[in-house]
Amino acid sequence: MEKREDRGRRPGTATLWFAEGLPKLAFAQDWIGDEAIWLEMLEARNRRSHTYHAQDATRIYDRLAAFLLPMQALLDES
Repeated sequence: MEKREDRGRRPGTATLWFAEGLPKLAFAQDWIGDEAIWLEMLEARNRRSHTYHAQDATRIYDRLAAFLLPMQALLDES
């Protein structure tokens, strides 16, 4: 029986089950330059999914502009 961690895995590839691992992998591969901002984006995304108060939503919204430059830089490089 195939193990969960082996499903869909190709030889020589890393398996990432959680989104938290993606910015770390991208930083290690030098695909992104500032791991901290990408981890903050991920945290904001996760918090947004469970935000029920306007004040919390506003804090996340106010940080969105800071995320634009890293995203645009990544798109420009691809």
